[in-house]
Amino acid sequence: MDIDGERLPAEAREAVRAHLAGEGRAGSPAGGGSKSGVFVTITDSRGLRGCIGYAEPVMPLYEALRLAAVAAATEDPRFDPLRPGELDAVRFEVTVLDEPALIRAGTPQEYISAITPGRDGLIVRRGGASGLLLPQVAAEYGWSAREFLENTCRKAGLDPDSWMQAGTDVYRFGGRVFSE
Repeated sequence: MDIDGERLPAEAREAVRAHLAGEGRAGSPAGGGSKSGVFVTITDSRGLRGCIGYAEPVMPLYEALRLAAVAAATEDPRFDPLRPGELDAVRFEVTVLDEPALIRAGTPQEYISAITPGRDGLIVRRGGASGLLLPQVAAEYGWSAREFLENTCRKAGLDPDSWMQAGTDVYRFGGRVFSE
């Protein structure tokens, strides 16, 4: 996919600015036709301020980017919505995701061997529960593959050892990270 990754954080910021100003949808640059999963992470001086996105390539990249940026700024249930006066104090990071691939493993050790923290992101699904952690999260916290699996289960609202139980699917994906 041919994208201007260095421009993506600015596109995310502009989508949020336009939304907060009541201007509606920001314009899309050329090249937005390829579908891709994307996450937008917003941070401030205290840390995470919002993070929402699409794990699967369900819509064109720039459309997904705009929707994810606005949702990360205004709909992340962990945080109050971003106010216009806060926009200059936050930083945008965009992760363009590769399509998730199911890890087929028969033993816990095979899962651990199949995951490279810092390179892979993870999705854990069991029943109606699902949790996703981006590739950079394991590196930021210095997690081993096992800790990464356990924390992805926690993110899904599951017991930390759910990744070892039958009926739990574990997916890995790569991602390209672009920051302001």
